[in-house]
Formats: sequence, C-alpha cells, structure tokens
Amino acid sequence: MLKEAKLGVVLLANRDHQFGDAYDMMDLSAMSENMLVEACSLGLGDVWLGGYPEQERVEFLKTFFKQPENIVPNWVLSFGHPLHELKPKDKWDPKKVHYNTY
Repeated sequence: MLKEAKLGVVLLANRDHQFGDAYDMMDLSAMSENMLVEACSLGLGDVWLGGYPEQERVEFLKTFFKQPENIVPNWVLSFGHPLHELKPKDKWDPKKVHYNTY
C-alpha cells in the first residue's frame, strides 16, 4: 500500500519535547485521523499503516529512516489515487450501543 503510493507520511514523536507516550499517541492519532479524513474529502485514497505499539515495526521504521535516538517513528500514512472505487463498509450494529450501562 505504500510502495506505489504517491505520498507516505511518517508520524514521529520527539522524546525530548513530550509529556509522555500517552500524549504522543493522542496527538499523533488525532493528527493522523484529520489527515485521512481530509484526503478522503479530496477524493484520495489513504491507509493507516501499522507501527506502534509493535516494537519490531517501530524499530524497522527507526532504522530505515535513520532516526536519532530521541525521535520515534510511530506509524506511516499512505496517500494516493484509488485504483477502483470502494464502497463504504456497513459495520453498524445496534447491539454495540449501550445507554447508561454496559
């Protein structure tokens, strides 16, 4: 999904300027979702490619992109033009919605 993509974005955390892993994950997740939603609104295809919390994947990205020790690559977003139109998935399940109880 990345090899033939027009653009790949690596989401990085700088361990020298942080409040903790949880904040990095929240900030990077929100930023990633916003980028994916905007790309979709522009008619582009996009994929959130895994990394964190799989340490093996994080280390691969860190080595591949030659990141210094304080910079941690968390995941990659892939953007491009879809080869074909995908239909939205119907994942709605009313049994998964709970009101005032679980």
